[in-house]
Amino acid sequence: MAYDAPKGSKVTMATDSGRQRAGIGAVIGIALLCFAAMVGVQQQLMPLEELSIDLRMRWRLRLTPDEKRSDTSDLALLAIDQVTEEEFGRYGAGRWLTRAPFLDQLRLFRSYLSPSVLAYDIIFKDTQGRESEENLRISESTDRTKRIAGELSQLSRDRLDCVSDAVLSDLSQLALEQGNVALAHGFATVWEDQRFAPVFGFNFRGGWDDQQSVEIPLWADGDTGVESSPAISYLQDIAIPDSCIKFPSPVARQRYGYAPNGNVPAGDLLDYAYLGCLNVHRDIDGLVRRVPLVMGFTYRTADGEEPSRVFVPSFTLLTVLLHLGVDVCPIQEDAVDVQFGRAITIRVGPETYRIPIDAHGCMRLNYRWQESDFESVSFAHLAPVHGETTREERRALAQKWGGPVHKRITVVGVTATGIDVGPTPINANTPLVYVQLTAINNVLTRSTLRPVTWALGVMAMLVLLVVFIVMCWLVRGVRIVLAALALLLVYAGVAYAGVHFGIAALPVVAPSLFVVLSAFGILILRYFTESRARRRIRGMFSTMVSGTVLSYLEDHPESFSLEGHTTNATVLFSDITEFTTLSEHLPPADLIDLLNAYLTPVTDCVLKWGGYLDKYVGDSVMAVWGAPYPDPDHAVKACLSALEHQRIVEALNETIEADYGFRLRVRIGINSGEITAGNVGSERKFQYTVLGDPVNLASRLEPANREFGTGVLIGEATQRLVSQQLETREIGRILVSGREQSVSVYELLGRRGALSPEMLERQRAYASALRTFYSRDWSRCIMELEALLTTTDDGPSAFLLERAKQYRHAPPPDDWQGVYIRAEKD
Repeated sequence: MAYDAPKGSKVTMATDSGRQRAGIGAVIGIALLCFAAMVGVQQQLMPLEELSIDLRMRWRLRLTPDEKRSDTSDLALLAIDQVTEEEFGRYGAGRWLTRAPFLDQLRLFRSYLSPSVLAYDIIFKDTQGRESEENLRISESTDRTKRIAGELSQLSRDRLDCVSDAVLSDLSQLALEQGNVALAHGFATVWEDQRFAPVFGFNFRGGWDDQQSVEIPLWADGDTGVESSPAISYLQDIAIPDSCIKFPSPVARQRYGYAPNGNVPAGDLLDYAYLGCLNVHRDIDGLVRRVPLVMGFTYRTADGEEPSRVFVPSFTLLTVLLHLGVDVCPIQEDAVDVQFGRAITIRVGPETYRIPIDAHGCMRLNYRWQESDFESVSFAHLAPVHGETTREERRALAQKWGGPVHKRITVVGVTATGIDVGPTPINANTPLVYVQLTAINNVLTRSTLRPVTWALGVMAMLVLLVVFIVMCWLVRGVRIVLAALALLLVYAGVAYAGVHFGIAALPVVAPSLFVVLSAFGILILRYFTESRARRRIRGMFSTMVSGTVLSYLEDHPESFSLEGHTTNATVLFSDITEFTTLSEHLPPADLIDLLNAYLTPVTDCVLKWGGYLDKYVGDSVMAVWGAPYPDPDHAVKACLSALEHQRIVEALNETIEADYGFRLRVRIGINSGEITAGNVGSERKFQYTVLGDPVNLASRLEPANREFGTGVLIGEATQRLVSQQLETREIGRILVSGREQSVSVYELLGRRGALSPEMLERQRAYASALRTFYSRDWSRCIMELEALLTTTDDGPSAFLLERAKQYRHAPPPDDWQGVYIRAEKD
């Protein structure tokens, strides 16, 4: 029976395309909804984003080998540590009140050491006031100095057991005052020699960074009251030009929280050092994650006009500028450019440093290294008591311990336990001098992090939105969960790399929630849509594929398409020989019983070997392997099914012959190739089927068995695919109706290694005769075939013998290629 492929229905394929477009539309809608939700709550998630960055920094410290932490060579720490406290006593008491350790160290530096900058993360406080005689310096108060002298004189003559509390207090204050004066004299010499640049720390009070529950008095310039401060003029000397300060808008400039006051060093010291504010910003959870690089302060002028506003570099920025050789008194307009909310740009000759900052002028600290990664020298090692050591001893100490501070930024800070500490992302009890070291190192090594912003989060989620939609297009079914997990892992890796290499602190929480919520939404959508798809698939294929294959199709609807698509497959057609004649001699009831007795085991055979039962047409069967889902072994499985098909018929013939008086003979045609598969029919009724030239050839091979006397004929494409596992023999070349090209056809014999010696000998003898037939040696071909037919009844041999005899009497034309032209379709 020949098979003519039905015409495809454009309406059906358009319907499937519409369903697919609707599915993609739903996916996009869910993703956009989740995207909008995460954009809306992103700002509220910022504290969690900060914690995620902290975690990445801690992991980086764990994963980075010690030898990689080598870019701190411009920095050294003079640590007032436990060793120093054991030498000089607890910091803030004893010798520290007289500034003697600082003065001794300064003398050593003036003679033997040359840091580029000597920056004190310490505030040298003063006790000076201006309101009354009681608040004057001791040295400026005649009455108080006389009182001190009088009681000390009586004490020395044993007229007093101890001095009064008032004198004790004055003595303590006097020691501090004179210590500051002595230290000022020391720094005056340094300033004059210009051996290195000294920087003193101070703190701004009030403003955006130091919210107070009480009103902070406003600094005043030129007054004599307690609010007046000599620091104003010194800060004006290092102020950043107003033209270099840029805000996003005038409103933003106006709303900036200017500091009204500050804690500055003693007035005697101000003439001989630069001032850098030590403010560090604490987040809502108390952790120090950022430091200001510039800060603005305001003060009242003597003439009563509107308060003036000035921006000055912080301790970090000022120290870096001095180290790089930038003239900071005053700062030139082309040296520093400040764009709040964007970046600070430092220009030093051809070099440019760009530091991202937030709307307050803060740099996000990139805690790349541990405290121990910065070179450190105990303060005590480089502060020998000047009166108790010789010049040679001091020189030896400088040579032994002074290497780390030479030509470097040397920061003096307290690291002793419990003093000047705070929590940071990498340590809950971090000396705050380490914060300043980290900030300076970040700027010098250009390892600053771009702050997490709302815009950056939106951009990251936009990228994930596009990737997620494409992923949903490519990944079908519930595997979207695994795909989403893989996407999250990849994004987490990228986010970690951004922190690890100091590129940017990408947000993680909002993008991760976006992917999770989107995947969950898609999963719910697919659960309901795929439930309908499973029912649809079961309705279409439940009687046409095996239960195993049906379960696979239900669980993996993405593995095949019901729309028109091309695939490599193998098609089988089978037909009962002369069934029309048989049916004329059987009552209808017997005919149906016979067909059912035949088709039931044949159908089971097709399903057993993983085939798709395309259709029945009377006694004919059409089956496909490799569609609706791909199968790399489609050709082998189709051929094995055909061999079992023949065995089934042989087993049935015993019963059929006993019941009906005849035996069935079945012809099978098989061919492989690229076919078109999909739903074909009308909008009301359609069926999944296959179309194409390989299908048509398979349908022509089935009736060709009649001429050749064979049971199963396969095309040469199928033979190439099964030759390693199955035995075949070439029957000849034929040209079937409707084709212009001839093909070689093969008889399927059995599994390789399972043929009997007689069959192998017949196969060899026929192959030899076929070669002589193609070479036009008719007589020898006839002789070989007649010899073969004397020992066996072989249909192909008899057919070839007849053709050879015909050509011996009437030879074919010279361009004959050995092709047998089969004119009939059936």
